[in-house]
Amino acid sequence: MSRIFISYRREDTAGYAGRICASLKHRFGEDEVFMDVEGIEPGEDFVAVVDERIKSAELVLALIGKQWSTSADPEGNLRLWQPDDLLRLEIAAAIERRIRIVPVLLSGSTMPGARDVPDLLVPVTRLNAFEVRDQFFEDSMTRLAEYVQRWGIGPATVAHPKQTSASVDPDHQGFINKKICLMGAAGVGKTSLVRRFVQSIFSDSYLTTIGVRIDKKEVVLGPTRVKLIIWDLAGEEEGVATKLGYITGSNGLILVADGCRSSSLDVALDLRQRAVEIVGPVPTALAVNKVDLHDEWQVQMDDLEDQGRIGAATFTTSAKTGKAVEALFKHLARKLVT
Repeated sequence: MSRIFISYRREDTAGYAGRICASLKHRFGEDEVFMDVEGIEPGEDFVAVVDERIKSAELVLALIGKQWSTSADPEGNLRLWQPDDLLRLEIAAAIERRIRIVPVLLSGSTMPGARDVPDLLVPVTRLNAFEVRDQFFEDSMTRLAEYVQRWGIGPATVAHPKQTSASVDPDHQGFINKKICLMGAAGVGKTSLVRRFVQSIFSDSYLTTIGVRIDKKEVVLGPTRVKLIIWDLAGEEEGVATKLGYITGSNGLILVADGCRSSSLDVALDLRQRAVEIVGPVPTALAVNKVDLHDEWQVQMDDLEDQGRIGAATFTTSAKTGKAVEALFKHLARKLVT
């Protein structure tokens, strides 16, 4: 049964519901997310199926648009106040079973007040809501996925590709999932490195990461198949510290500095010290980026050699040309499985 249940009113948030459902299925797997339009077979009892799915859910996302509590039937009666209203039944069942409910505010909507809902739904009006806006949809979904994982629902596991019986190794039929985090000062090229590694592309017009961005890449190391779950954390800036809560559960770290900005190396090393307090001495690599900008290079080689001596393998990289990017990620992947 699906662990994530999407509750919504069709005339209010159907468009958003479809996008959110697709995004969560991509991140957590087709079977982990239930939305009524996709999850009910023709001829099935609609109310019975929804009730069954609610019972098995661990998380209910209550999508709230501007008509969530004010939608009315043709006679002008508020739907939410009618005992047989399906949305009302969904939320009431989740409250009764003490399932985590997360109100998701859409299109600039606001949380309804206690006077706007029937008494049995009043507990929902006291819950802290999560907001999704069109212009920040992907970033919002990345943040929502991080919360969902924090609540114990993990990302989808990619099955091993089909092979002939002669080539199947029974000990390595699936990918080993490993979470790694990229950290560093703002503007050092973390997102560019990830894009180069994951998609083999480079652009000098990336938007600044807000919070965290999550990508995935499968790496084959001989008989071992590793799926890297790559968390690209927003850069550390003066007055805006990196949210290190995102690194909880990380198996490895990539510290990124800008070789044309020596102060960024100090930021990376400070982040490493703070990260160790959260995840311990996990495998770590240091990427000193923008090595293609020879005339602007500032970082001294002695500083890089010092990092090698304390256990942080150092790579001078260029997201623009691709220099050492593959080697950087594969080195960390090997460290994670040996």
